Amino acid sequence: MDAANLVDTEISSSGSRFKTILASLFRFLLSLRYDIEVIGFERISAAPGRGTLFLPNHPALIDPLILMSILHRKFTPRSLSDEEQVSKPIVRQVVRLINPIIIPDIGKQGRSSRKRVVWALREVVKSLNRNQDILMYPAGRLYRGCRETIGANSGVEYIVTHAPKTRIILIRTTGLWGSSFSHAGDPEPSIHANIGRIIGYVFANLIFFGPRRKVTVEFSEDHTLKTLADRLAINAHLERFYNERVMPNTRVPYYWWQGSAPAILEEPQEGCSLGKSGQVPAVTRRLVAQKIEEIVDGEVQINHRLANDLGMDSLNMLEMAEWLEREFGVSISEALALQTVEEVILAAGGQLINPSDGSSLAAVASDSSK
Repeated sequence: MDAANLVDTEISSSGSRFKTILASLFRFLLSLRYDIEVIGFERISAAPGRGTLFLPNHPALIDPLILMSILHRKFTPRSLSDEEQVSKPIVRQVVRLINPIIIPDIGKQGRSSRKRVVWALREVVKSLNRNQDILMYPAGRLYRGCRETIGANSGVEYIVTHAPKTRIILIRTTGLWGSSFSHAGDPEPSIHANIGRIIGYVFANLIFFGPRRKVTVEFSEDHTLKTLADRLAINAHLERFYNERVMPNTRVPYYWWQGSAPAILEEPQEGCSLGKSGQVPAVTRRLVAQKIEEIVDGEVQINHRLANDLGMDSLNMLEMAEWLEREFGVSISEALALQTVEEVILAAGGQLINPSDGSSLAAVASDSSK
């Protein structure tokens, strides 16, 4: 071995040792708040000559840290990471160590994100075909209710079609719904914004004496997914696995003097408050129905769900949002919030309301530019 190769080997070995130490540190820090039970990971071993695709559910922002702290005992997967989350200063320094594939939020960034999403999926396929490991969230967003919902997202179908030799590991995390890093615990969860509070929590509990949230992480190698016919069947299979054990909105005390008994809270209300689509002009209703029929190549009804009934994925929704802006002069702040044909009609008529803040999800473009 020449000197250059020897140096490269030493650098690679040092980097690997550092990642192992960092993963151990994260496991210790996480243990101060979470009682983590890992099931099935001992049966998952490295597969030389094959890439492995890890597909977890996504109940809270903290679960990627939990998963990476576990996976790095045996694997060093690249992760698809949300651009908004990894752009935070402290988080950015940590995720650089795992060489993430950055993916934008289609729901928030709209048309500008389309090419980057396609690039990210192609990069995943290349990595898997180079026998690398990938961690990807099929839903592409956090839970909005107590169940995982994937709908008609096409990412997993694209990957298994273009990287057919990939080994698939499903991961189900339960116990995090209701934490401050979930939408049940905070309408706008953020790790970065809560760092100061987390440090205060640790010291107030004298480091070791804080109540802990019970979390279970289950690993299962899947041999069925690649045999399924299309993305709706694939996504339904994933949803069945993820939702096999649904946990309620659970609050765990933060400080030792509050006790340790968890409390079950009311579930947050997901979705949009609706007006009456019959109040939207008939020509608008007809144009919306025609556009959706054009996208899905079939007939639609007002109560059809865009994803589950019509098979519209996130890119289809982006196309719909762009069309609404061109046709009706409205800008959809979160295109993926639209769930049914009726909601698209209401959005076109400016009558769809966001329950989190009372604002309209469809803002008139000419007004918003003033």
